[in-house]
Amino acid sequence: LALVGRIQYNIHLALVGRIQYNIHLALVGRIQYNIHLALVGRIQYNIHLALVGRIQYNIHLALVGRIQYNIHLAIVGRIQYNIHLALVGRIQYNIHLALVGRIQYNIHLALVGRI
Repeated sequence: LALVGRIQYNIHLALVGRIQYNIHLALVGRIQYNIHLALVGRIQYNIHLALVGRIQYNIHLALVGRIQYNIHLAIVGRIQYNIHLALVGRIQYNIHLALVGRIQYNIHLALVGRI
Protein backbone atom coordinates (compact mmCIF):
# COMPACT_ATOMS: atom_id res chain seq x y z
CA LEU A 1 0.00 0.00 0.00
CA ALA A 2 2.78 2.34 0.89
CA LEU A 3 4.68 1.47 -2.27
CA VAL A 4 1.77 1.73 -4.65
CA GLY A 5 0.25 4.76 -2.96
CA ARG A 6 3.31 7.00 -3.00
CA ILE A 7 3.83 6.61 -6.71
CA GLN A 8 0.17 7.31 -7.42
CA TYR A 9 0.33 10.36 -5.16
CA ASN A 10 3.34 11.72 -7.03
CA ILE A 11 1.58 11.09 -10.32
CA HIS A 12 -1.51 12.75 -8.92
CA LEU A 13 0.51 15.82 -7.88
CA ALA A 14 1.92 16.08 -11.38
CA LEU A 15 -1.51 15.57 -12.94
CA VAL A 16 -3.29 18.20 -10.87
CA GLY A 17 -0.52 20.66 -11.41
CA ARG A 18 1.01 21.03 -7.99
CA ILE A 19 4.55 20.45 -9.19
CA GLN A 20 3.97 22.73 -12.17
CA TYR A 21 2.45 25.32 -9.88
CA ASN A 22 5.56 25.37 -7.69
CA ILE A 23 7.75 25.70 -10.79
CA HIS A 24 5.38 28.38 -12.08
CA LEU A 25 5.70 30.36 -8.85
CA ALA A 26 9.46 30.36 -9.24
CA LEU A 27 9.27 31.24 -12.92
CA VAL A 28 6.87 34.16 -12.61
CA GLY A 29 8.79 35.58 -9.73
CA ARG A 30 6.44 35.11 -6.82
CA ILE A 31 9.18 33.82 -4.57
CA GLN A 32 11.50 36.57 -5.78
CA TYR A 33 8.70 39.10 -5.32
CA ASN A 34 8.29 38.14 -1.66
CA ILE A 35 12.03 38.49 -1.16
CA HIS A 36 11.91 41.80 -3.05
CA LEU A 37 9.17 43.09 -0.77
CA ALA A 38 11.33 42.42 2.24
CA LEU A 39 14.40 43.94 0.59
CA VAL A 40 12.78 47.18 -0.54
CA GLY A 41 11.10 47.67 2.76
CA ARG A 42 7.43 47.18 1.98
CA ILE A 43 6.91 45.06 5.06
CA GLN A 44 8.87 47.58 7.12
CA TYR A 45 6.87 50.40 5.52
CA ASN A 46 3.60 48.88 6.66
CA ILE A 47 4.98 48.54 10.16
CA HIS A 48 6.27 52.12 9.90
CA LEU A 49 2.83 53.39 8.94
CA ALA A 50 1.38 51.86 12.06
CA LEU A 51 4.23 53.15 14.22
CA VAL A 52 4.15 56.75 13.02
CA GLY A 53 0.42 56.93 13.32
CA ARG A 54 -0.92 57.00 9.79
CA ILE A 55 -3.60 54.48 10.63
CA GLN A 56 -4.36 56.36 13.82
CA TYR A 57 -4.41 59.63 11.86
CA ASN A 58 -7.10 58.32 9.55
CA ILE A 59 -9.14 57.23 12.54
CA HIS A 60 -8.42 60.63 14.14
CA LEU A 61 -9.76 62.45 11.07
CA ALA A 62 -13.03 60.60 11.38
CA LEU A 63 -13.19 61.14 15.14
CA VAL A 64 -12.48 64.87 15.13
CA GLY A 65 -14.97 65.53 12.42
CA ARG A 66 -13.13 66.10 9.16
CA ILE A 67 -15.50 63.82 7.32
CA GLN A 68 -18.42 65.37 9.16
CA TYR A 69 -17.07 68.84 8.35
CA ASN A 70 -17.17 68.12 4.62
CA ILE A 71 -20.72 66.88 4.96
CA HIS A 72 -21.48 69.94 7.10
CA LEU A 73 -20.23 72.28 4.36
CA ALA A 74 -22.68 70.77 1.93
CA ILE A 75 -25.53 70.79 4.43
CA VAL A 76 -25.13 74.35 5.67
CA GLY A 77 -24.92 75.75 2.23
CA ARG A 78 -21.38 76.16 0.95
CA ILE A 79 -22.30 74.49 -2.29
CA GLN A 80 -25.60 76.36 -2.27
CA TYR A 81 -23.72 79.60 -1.58
CA ASN A 82 -21.67 79.23 -4.75
CA ILE A 83 -24.84 78.57 -6.71
CA HIS A 84 -26.43 81.53 -4.90
CA LEU A 85 -23.65 83.85 -6.05
CA ALA A 86 -24.39 83.01 -9.64
CA LEU A 87 -28.16 83.28 -9.17
CA VAL A 88 -28.29 86.57 -7.28
CA GLY A 89 -26.18 88.40 -9.72
CA ARG A 90 -22.44 88.02 -9.44
CA ILE A 91 -22.27 86.95 -13.04
CA GLN A 92 -24.97 89.45 -13.91
CA TYR A 93 -23.02 92.17 -12.10
CA ASN A 94 -20.03 91.66 -14.37
CA ILE A 95 -22.31 91.81 -17.39
CA HIS A 96 -23.95 94.90 -15.85
CA LEU A 97 -20.61 96.67 -15.58
CA ALA A 98 -20.09 96.22 -19.28
CA LEU A 99 -23.64 97.27 -20.13
CA VAL A 100 -23.80 100.43 -18.04
CA GLY A 101 -20.65 101.84 -19.38
CA ARG A 102 -17.50 100.50 -17.83
CA ILE A 103 -16.25 99.47 -21.25
CA GLN A 104 -17.64 102.67 -22.71
CA TYR A 105 -15.91 104.66 -19.98
CA ASN A 106 -12.58 103.12 -20.95
CA ILE A 107 -13.29 103.99 -24.59
CA HIS A 108 -14.25 107.51 -23.46
CA LEU A 109 -10.96 107.89 -21.61
CA ALA A 110 -9.13 106.97 -24.78
CA LEU A 111 -11.22 109.36 -26.88
CA VAL A 112 -10.80 112.39 -24.65
CA GLY A 113 -7.13 111.73 -24.25
CA ARG A 114 -7.01 110.45 -20.71
CA ILE A 115 -5.11 107.30 -21.71
